[in-house]
Amino acid sequence: MSNFGKVVIAVLVTVIVVGGGGYYYMNGKAVKERNDLQARISDLDSKNNELMGINSATTSSAEATSAKCPAASISDPVVVYSPATFTTEEKSSIQTKVIDPYLYYMKNIENTDLVSVSIKKYAEADRTRTGYYFEVSYVTKTGGWGGWLLSQNGIIDYWKPDCMGECTLSDEFRTKFPNNIS
Repeated sequence: MSNFGKVVIAVLVTVIVVGGGGYYYMNGKAVKERNDLQARISDLDSKNNELMGINSATTSSAEATSAKCPAASISDPVVVYSPATFTTEEKSSIQTKVIDPYLYYMKNIENTDLVSVSIKKYAEADRTRTGYYFEVSYVTKTGGWGGWLLSQNGIIDYWKPDCMGECTLSDEFRTKFPNNIS
């Protein structure tokens, strides 16, 4: 056999040994990390069950999960005022002039269910930068989101639907929210 053949065989053997060793090392490391993680998860589950008062010896995994995480049924969206510096008057005004008509419009006219509505009150520096006092944002049940800026002069105006052309509003909306019609 020529020297070239011996070199090729030596290189192949070296690659196989090094590759096999690297695979064995990395596989062992991955298995160890997985086992450590599973042990930590089991430990946390048992501590959580203790805190929740669930006896793991008599409770199945499905029962423990249902006890820890009851299904939530949200019919109305969560409304959050942030930061907690809103006066009672501001909250009441925003609720009656903006949030209530907007929620009604989205649910009954646009057929869109909202999950949350967030009203952010800008600090003085942000008011100067944006020209607005508040920011309203929302998330829909389907994952959509949006928002708008509110109140350029500190006075909370009535929310009015933005329609392409004439708005098709129900008589109930017109009766319930007469100030929210353009």
